[in-house]
Amino acid sequence: SRRRFLKASPWIGASLRCGGETEYHLTRGFKAISRTLDATTRPLSREWGERGSYEGEPYTAMLFNDHFHNDRLPEVRMWLVPERAFHRKVMWAIENDVDINKLDLTPEGLAEEADSLGFPIFDVGCSCARWGSFANAWSHATGPAHLWERYNEWSFSRWQSPRHVHRAMSGERYMERLSADVGRTMVAARVEHDKINRMVNFFLDLHSSFLTMEEAWAKGYANAEEEPAREEPPQDAPEGSPSGSQPEESDESPLNFQVRRPRTRMLEHFLQLRNQIVSSKPRVTAKDLPSLELQYTRLFARQKDTPYISGADMVMVFPDGRQIALLGGKTQPGEIFVKTVEMNERIEALWDEYFVSLFAPNNCPRILLP
Repeated sequence: SRRRFLKASPWIGASLRCGGETEYHLTRGFKAISRTLDATTRPLSREWGERGSYEGEPYTAMLFNDHFHNDRLPEVRMWLVPERAFHRKVMWAIENDVDINKLDLTPEGLAEEADSLGFPIFDVGCSCARWGSFANAWSHATGPAHLWERYNEWSFSRWQSPRHVHRAMSGERYMERLSADVGRTMVAARVEHDKINRMVNFFLDLHSSFLTMEEAWAKGYANAEEEPAREEPPQDAPEGSPSGSQPEESDESPLNFQVRRPRTRMLEHFLQLRNQIVSSKPRVTAKDLPSLELQYTRLFARQKDTPYISGADMVMVFPDGRQIALLGGKTQPGEIFVKTVEMNERIEALWDEYFVSLFAPNNCPRILLP
């Protein structure tokens, strides 16, 4: 039942309650969780208003990896950014066909947009926030719990750049016992921590829901292209018409491909993507072509002791160095195969033997683009 399902997977609840107004932006440098543009024209839903907002301002979560905009790894992991600041930067790029990776999505670049709105950016992945509460997600000398840092020599003299310092130093000297100054700072920090912690948990719930759904779709357990069936026809539908018509699919949609069997979804998607790249370029190099591997769902790294498929030479490569040519004698390991590849019984059998047989909870077949 729905209740038992939510009890077993409580993080799914956030997605079920506000999934219709949530979208996920997947780029090479970060993953963002935000409301849709349509949702921004409507009043905040209760879920997003209570858990995804700060002082009434809806926020966007940005989870970074080690590709772009993240020279400070492992310090920078996750930001909470005012939704309007994110939309001004990213949505403008999407609507105007601008490479999103060329935008100024650094802390300084986003801070300028956020400052114009009067709301901060929360760096919830920094070490200060991880060890000293989410009140430290505020930047130095800002926020209700850190205004004292503007006048405290400890917060400037010990670091090359100003950083948060221990709250025991909020007085004129290091306080070994609780004082009125330290007490007020601790209370303010606790209040800020609770506010930001609500948002962090909300976005992590949405992220976990997304990964669970991605895994189910990639393995063929769910179909993202289908709309839920209606129990009865709409009121304006003529009698005898189908109750739930499917929307027409665009040829440009990345999901618009035919699969013969659900379990081969990612394999066929991989082949069609590879064929599209081969057909669209006069000269193809190994760096142009994707690969396919079985990853840990939440770690985004290839699962231990599993092979991967190279799109350049169409070879399945195993951890021990063993290789199997998917096209038989048509290709040789290390040589780029520049022709298109269609699904056949040999490829499908190898996929079943070495990939589908390893399908298990918390692993997900993913395509890696160059």
